[in-house]
Amino acid sequence: MKAVFIDESKSKRYLVCAVFVELGETPVLRRALYALRLKGQSRIHFVSESPSRRRKILTEFRRFPISVKIYSSNLGSDREDRKKCLTALVDGLNPEKHYQIWIEPDANHLRQDQVVLTQQLQARGFKLHVDFHHEESRKLPLLWIPDAIVWTYNRGGNWTKELDGFQIDVIDL
Repeated sequence: MKAVFIDESKSKRYLVCAVFVELGETPVLRRALYALRLKGQSRIHFVSESPSRRRKILTEFRRFPISVKIYSSNLGSDREDRKKCLTALVDGLNPEKHYQIWIEPDANHLRQDQVVLTQQLQARGFKLHVDFHHEESRKLPLLWIPDAIVWTYNRGGNWTKELDGFQIDVIDL
């Protein structure tokens, strides 16, 4: 079974980052993520980290057994862009596998996410193979990984080289 952890970035264009990991790997990764926090930190949130900390965190993440897909849409409406990205995510799932999908919630899109995912999963016959949940990153540290990767990708410039060594597929929609 695959676990999929999803976060978004809206600053330059609308991006959804999905990090795929074997479900059995999640306890080890969770411990590694907790160990990366600084004293007093409840979570790792890339926008709040210093450049040197970001590089250190990404170096650690490169060692993780993950694969990444970044979905990029530029329809001009966060609502439509998010819908398009989540639809593409479901389209790319392997119907032979089972998935748990965890999404960093956005209060503006919670209901839409539920509708879009349910409709897309049913249309593709996946409903029995996929569970999806919304969870705050403070409670689910594996959501720190897509946050870091999508921040780095969206930042561009010199930060682009920091993603070398990751298995990342970018899907322009």
